[in-house]
Amino acid sequence: MAQFEDLTGTLNASMRPEACILCRNVPPEGESTLEHVFPKWLQHRFKLWNATLTLLNGTGIPYRYLTVTACRKCNSEYLSPIEDAVSAAVAAGYDAVRRLSHLLLTQWLSKIFLGILLKECSLRIVRSKPDAGFIFTSDEMEQYNLLSYWLNTCRWRVSDGPSPSSIIVCRAKVPPDVKNQFDFRDSLQVFRRVIE
Repeated sequence: MAQFEDLTGTLNASMRPEACILCRNVPPEGESTLEHVFPKWLQHRFKLWNATLTLLNGTGIPYRYLTVTACRKCNSEYLSPIEDAVSAAVAAGYDAVRRLSHLLLTQWLSKIFLGILLKECSLRIVRSKPDAGFIFTSDEMEQYNLLSYWLNTCRWRVSDGPSPSSIIVCRAKVPPDVKNQFDFRDSLQVFRRVIE
């Protein structure tokens, strides 16, 4: 597995909605940005701006409203280069995406998955029942610490080694309607809450 150069004290804050998705610090006033979990370029390319994603509690949210906090530094110095590389590769086609590094694709996909979970930490499980709690809790979020560390490899130097993930890039038939050219499914295995 890739070795982190120095993890001591670098991510001691909890993952929570008001903090930066990357460094986990709450940005000072004027330093907070909204990071689209599914980037704007992806939403525009595949006509997702007005499309809806179904959350863990079965409710829908428009892709354009699926945003999380990122401090200005993390967003511009670390997350933007990942988005730029993936966007350029997707625009160039299959061969360009296939040439992207496994690490970069893993970072990009980690941001999307963590972003969805972080957003769900700020949304009520039942909108009409404020006491029902949130879709996903900060305590549950802590189970994804390793994934957060993996996303942070864009900030830290890592040595080469096997990845804790598998990504398969394969050629597929492209439907003529652009709305059918994008599909997202996550597989959070154990999420079922009984709402009374």
